[in-house]
Amino acid sequence: MRAHTLIFCANYGQASAINYYNRRRALPIANSLNGSYLFWYPTLNHHRAIIIVDDEPDDQLAPHFGAYRRFGSVTNPFAREWGTHITIGLLPDSTVQALVRREWRAALSQWEGPAR
Repeated sequence: MRAHTLIFCANYGQASAINYYNRRRALPIANSLNGSYLFWYPTLNHHRAIIIVDDEPDDQLAPHFGAYRRFGSVTNPFAREWGTHITIGLLPDSTVQALVRREWRAALSQWEGPAR
């Protein structure tokens, strides 16, 4: 399932922390559309599960997954990311894929400027 799972983080720091602490574990690489992570963002064509790490999750996306459930949050009161939610969405539909592509293009154009 690892090859078909995407860990999506709302920001660079979340993705970096997950990748740092899980570097010796068999977990997928965490990604973000924030910072330079967007240059290596994978396509969603083959992902069957998306783990979403976000302090402001968009639950309006729930109908666009076969299953969608919040299963955790950062609860350590000393954590900088306290309150960040962790949600899993299974079997994303084409609406989710199109939304991510639009957000990726928008973030990339902010870094590189508009396409010529």
